[in-house]
Amino acid sequence: MGRSWIREKKTVCGQNYMEIDILPITEREHRAGRAKKEKPSSEAQKNLNDKRAKRYFVQKAETNFHAGDLRVDLTYNDTFRPGTVEEAEHRFELFRRKFVRWCKREGYPNPKWMCITEYGQNKRGKMVRIHHHLLLSGYIDRDALEAMWSTGRGKAARSLGIVKSVRLQPQDGTLLPLMHYLIKQAAGKRHWRSSLNLDEPRRPRPNDTKYTRAKLARLARGEVYDKEWWARQYPEWELVESEAEYNELSGWSVMARLRRRRPLPPPPWPQKQKGRVKKNGNQTGRSRTKRPPAG
Repeated sequence: MGRSWIREKKTVCGQNYMEIDILPITEREHRAGRAKKEKPSSEAQKNLNDKRAKRYFVQKAETNFHAGDLRVDLTYNDTFRPGTVEEAEHRFELFRRKFVRWCKREGYPNPKWMCITEYGQNKRGKMVRIHHHLLLSGYIDRDALEAMWSTGRGKAARSLGIVKSVRLQPQDGTLLPLMHYLIKQAAGKRHWRSSLNLDEPRRPRPNDTKYTRAKLARLARGEVYDKEWWARQYPEWELVESEAEYNELSGWSVMARLRRRRPLPPPPWPQKQKGRVKKNGNQTGRSRTKRPPAG
């Protein structure tokens, strides 16, 4: 039997949130520097891929959205209720083009956004009306945003449904409660998409020597929920939640979510360009737009 290694893998999302994975790897994975990708071949693998996709959504949201940005819920009235997911996605695409044009017209750069479209049946078998949950850069005017959720122009414009928007209010520097609701508590199937200008979570080089198999087993059995233990291992951070799993082939693995003990303030919004927009998109003059307080 070849030598086994225990890897500590960090995923740093923005300034105030970090995930830690502590898991066994093979000699081959240790030499390669990162784990080999697995091919989807079973229902268990599909479930694992779904779990990874949800984690990536949370990591991406924590990296790019902060206090003062927007959570927007978009629903449809009976008149414009889409019959298919494809039709709903087309409606959202038209809406997306509107708020991107608004930003360009007002002198802002392209906004960051992430959208979850929900549809299908819930756990009780009841059909869920197609709707969208949107995370969006907060410098977009909320009244203008509500008017954009419509079809037609001018006096012929008709609302597609209800628009609810609120400022994001991180709890102790993170958006975890909201993210858990969006990806776990909401009923029905989900499909998410995002803008191309999102920042990626930072993944430092993994450490394969900090933990041993015995230390990992001791952590998984007795210390995985111990906040003081995690604080000693990772100063300036505190435990939010953690979990341990056992696999008969590979053994124990641990995953922890940490938040910064003293949250750092959110970064400022990009500068708004003043002056008339030229055909090439350039403008003259600058003014600093301040991020409003959460609430």
